[in-house]
Amino acid sequence: VFNHILIKLVFKFSKNLSTITGTWEGKIIVGGPHTSVALETIPEFVDFIVQGEGERAILNIVEGQIKDRVVKESRIEDLDSLPVPAYDYFANLPYDFTTKWTEEKPIFNMNTSRGCPFDCAFCSVGSIWGRKYRCFSAQRIIEEVKYLVEKYNVK
Repeated sequence: VFNHILIKLVFKFSKNLSTITGTWEGKIIVGGPHTSVALETIPEFVDFIVQGEGERAILNIVEGQIKDRVVKESRIEDLDSLPVPAYDYFANLPYDFTTKWTEEKPIFNMNTSRGCPFDCAFCSVGSIWGRKYRCFSAQRIIEEVKYLVEKYNVK
């Protein structure tokens, strides 16, 4: 879960699941901008709170290597070292990205960079990702776009 609105939805889902199955033994892990700028607003039912970049933290939590509720992760300098996202998990979901200007088409979000060198007063990116701008290599981005087009017919 990566934002305040989704935290509430996950809580509702887990309560519904426990009603159906009789128990809820899963762990709720939250991360993203909200955890870095509004930690005090995260509900007590959340098991783990990841601040910073979550790729390593999630793996360590799942493997049982982390016991603390709040996990602070450092920046990943070499973004190309990260695996390509598991797009298969999202491939058959309905596309909720249709507007009056677009048709419903296969659409995926891509993360091509992190951070920002600017200090805009209205933006929280700097406080979340830091002022250092990092990006995936052009080659990595091209390969990922080609993969999405070939495998999922992304537009």
